Amino acid sequence: MKNNIFYISLLCIALLTSVSLSDIKLIKIAIVNDKIITNVDLLKEMKLIKILNNLDSSYNDINLKNFALNNLINEIVKEEELKKNEIKIDKKIADEHYKKLIYELKNKNFNISKEIDGEIYKKILLEYKWNALISDKFRWKINININEIDEKLKNSNNNENKITSLRDEMINKEKNKKLEIYSLNYLDTLKKNSLIKFF
Repeated sequence: MKNNIFYISLLCIALLTSVSLSDIKLIKIAIVNDKIITNVDLLKEMKLIKILNNLDSSYNDINLKNFALNNLINEIVKEEELKKNEIKIDKKIADEHYKKLIYELKNKNFNISKEIDGEIYKKILLEYKWNALISDKFRWKINININEIDEKLKNSNNNENKITSLRDEMINKEKNKKLEIYSLNYLDTLKKNSLIKFF
């Protein structure tokens, strides 16, 4: 789930483009419940995905468009569910993640405005809150076979401290895998119960 958190929070970097988006005519392309997604929102997300995946700026593919639109829909659905549940998190962790991400982007010579900074932070908070919600709702369902993990480590040549560290790492990895499955299934259920209309 950590990899997913990092990937998804990377997706929060908004557009670095030479064309002013204010010059583009707004066209409604989807509604999720009462929230509108426009062509400008979609362009921002697509440009962002291109940047993060080192794709040529001219690259255009229907899969990219669909992936970007799905990201935007997911974000709206998550925000609405989080409002209902009033999830709170320790912002210090999100702050550290945000600082690390900004540092990495600046090292890659990205020019990040204050507006983009704010959007990045907002989306990172969204993912941390979503993961907290999933953990609260489903952690009681998670069963890890400790004996199986211990069996895997039984013939390890590592010292006791290293084995303990590896054991904890394997347990966390299994927990995160299961939480990720619950996260995807729960989001899918919420989307099915949402009014999503395309234009």
